[in-house]
Amino acid sequence: MTIGNVVRQFLTKLDWYDTLFPRIPVPIQMSIDSKLSQKFPIVTAKVVEPPQPQRERRREKSRSREREREREREIRERQRERELERERERERERRERERERERERDRDRERERDRDRDDRKKKRHHRDRSRSRSRDRGSSRNKDRSRSRERRRRDDRR
Repeated sequence: MTIGNVVRQFLTKLDWYDTLFPRIPVPIQMSIDSKLSQKFPIVTAKVVEPPQPQRERRREKSRSREREREREREIRERQRERELERERERERERRERERERERERDRDRERERDRDRDDRKKKRHHRDRSRSRSRDRGSSRNKDRSRSRERRRRDDRR
C-alpha cells in the first residue's frame, strides 16, 4: 500500500483498524471524494487478499456494529446536551424577564410614592401659606389700625 492510498483512506474512511476518526460532514466528504477522483484517478492494482476465516469476518461485523452503536449513543448524548442547554437558556431568559418585570413594578411603585409625597407636600405648603398669610395679614392690619387709632387719640388730646 502506497502513502497516497493511506492518505486517501484516511480522508475517505472513518476508521483505521480500531481507531475511529471523527465524522466529516457529508457535503465536505463529497467534495473531497470528487477532487481526489479528478486529480488522482484510482489505479487499480489487483491486490488479492487472502480469504478471511469466518471468525474474523464475524468479529469485524460485530466491531462495526459496536462502532455504529457507539456513534449513535454519542449523537443521542449530544442531542440531549443541546436540549438541556436550550432548556437552561429558556429558564434563564424567563427568570430575567421576571426580574425585569419586578424591577419595573418597583419603579412604578416608587414613582407613585414620590407623586403622592409631592402632592401631600404641595397641599400642606398651600394650606400653610394660605393660613399664615391670612393670619398675618389680619393681625398686622389690626395692629396697624389700632396703632393709628392710638396716635389719633393722642393727637386729639394734645
